[in-house]
Amino acid sequence: MLYTYSYITNHAVHKVNQLVSEFFYRIRNINQNERFSVDVYLDINFPKKDNNELIKKFKFFFDTYKVLGNESKEKFMTLVGDANFIETFYEDTEYDCKVFQAESISSLLGNDSLKELMVFLYSDVFAKDKNNLTNHYLLIYESMPQKVCPFCGIERMHRLNREDYDHLAPKAKYPLFSLNLKNMAPMCHICNTKFKNQIDIFYKNNIRRPFVYPYTNKVEIDLDFSGSVIDQTDPSNYNGTWSIKILPNNSMTTTWDEVFNIKERYTREYLEEDFNNWIDEFVESLKRDNVNINSIGDLVLQFSIMAESLARNLLQNCNIIKAPLFRFLANGQLTELYKSILKKMNNNIAA
Repeated sequence: MLYTYSYITNHAVHKVNQLVSEFFYRIRNINQNERFSVDVYLDINFPKKDNNELIKKFKFFFDTYKVLGNESKEKFMTLVGDANFIETFYEDTEYDCKVFQAESISSLLGNDSLKELMVFLYSDVFAKDKNNLTNHYLLIYESMPQKVCPFCGIERMHRLNREDYDHLAPKAKYPLFSLNLKNMAPMCHICNTKFKNQIDIFYKNNIRRPFVYPYTNKVEIDLDFSGSVIDQTDPSNYNGTWSIKILPNNSMTTTWDEVFNIKERYTREYLEEDFNNWIDEFVESLKRDNVNINSIGDLVLQFSIMAESLARNLLQNCNIIKAPLFRFLANGQLTELYKSILKKMNNNIAA
């Protein structure tokens, strides 16, 4: 989201989804007297065709589909075709994604045969192709402009250990998307397991919302710390209060915050934990560079210079937080903080 991934086409990792699409194409016009045959309905290159559990899942779906009325068959095959263009759904809030939800499809089919098939295919076929998945990930990794998770802008993405492939639209809730690489994106382990998890990116409280499609679009964000009170600088609020506004304030950034808990995460895990360390590092850099600080005005100027420097590399070393933070610290209004920093630098300059 904070930068755009390269979408890798013509890769072996797409094979399972392509072969399942071929299966759907082959059965589209079957009648209720047809019998399932592996050789007839599964491509010769389909992996694990001898897996009895897999064949049972295919047969269960096949026997469910073949007895549907023509209208229901047509509705299902329309969903199959539309699912191939999932990238158009993320940001188009006019599109009703509920038709792809497991409950809706199960209602159309009369059972959970599609969900069971797709979940099994993902876990027992797709996800076990570890060599191709690793190769696919490395191609994406090498093209990353920054080796940091684009969904949080903080956590490092690793080369040696393949990061999680998150189902942006959860596979259990949207089974037709479960094998489609357009619905999967590498994501740091923290984002994937601690925050995104099974959150429905398309809906919150049953209300449609947009989500930035990471293979074509990105969001340019800024943070506004106005209203924050630095700890130990206000007698009426000794412990301080961090206030973060995400800019621009729109539906895209709202979804980003809701899904990845950005504001609370930045506050609890970084500002509350690292602010004093960042100030100490700032003071040490001034000393190291022999910068003369003789007044609050000099200090404010250095905060501004630091903010500009950090902003040049926003996706490194927590700079996505630190750059706007130092810009806030350069507002010239944080007298008590400035005094404490000057004291740290062993200056006895009156404010």
